[in-house]
Amino acid sequence: MVYCETHFVPTLRSLLIPTNKKGLLYYHPVVSNQIQQLRHSLSSTLAFFQPLVGRLKITEYQDKTVSCSVICNNADVLFVHARSENTCVADILEPTYVPPIVDSFFALTGVRSYEGTSKPLLAVQVTELIDGIFIGCSFNHAVIDGKSVWHFINSWAEISRSCCHHQIFKHKSEQEYLKTK
Repeated sequence: MVYCETHFVPTLRSLLIPTNKKGLLYYHPVVSNQIQQLRHSLSSTLAFFQPLVGRLKITEYQDKTVSCSVICNNADVLFVHARSENTCVADILEPTYVPPIVDSFFALTGVRSYEGTSKPLLAVQVTELIDGIFIGCSFNHAVIDGKSVWHFINSWAEISRSCCHHQIFKHKSEQEYLKTK
């Protein structure tokens, strides 16, 4: 199904910002179907966050103005499964600084938001460690802000736990919020 809906991006300044990165580190061995479950639940979650599956469109006008919009066209999301066979959770948590290897746990490193015209607006890299898993998410900052990123991640976690995408707004506080708006 192709969505032709356009969402306008609020500010052009955000086009110069690199991708917004959030990493989740879990200490436990990976179970056999865990990566497939994460991929499937990500797909289900994206049904509620359609702009993340689109592309940016930058339009230049004759009067020298520019606009940016998101075309929700189901272009794609990058999902990478990787292994770091020599890295354990302690290697990431123990240092007082962020170890350089953490950069390799994110896809789209070095990509700026304006590149969303040809690159995915969301990339997820799931990296298996010796004793855990690191989920690195790279979001196009022109499309999603920090608060919305955490809403997306929490929604993905809930769908992944429940395996039922229709339960995304089952929390009482969210139901009350939706009724009052």
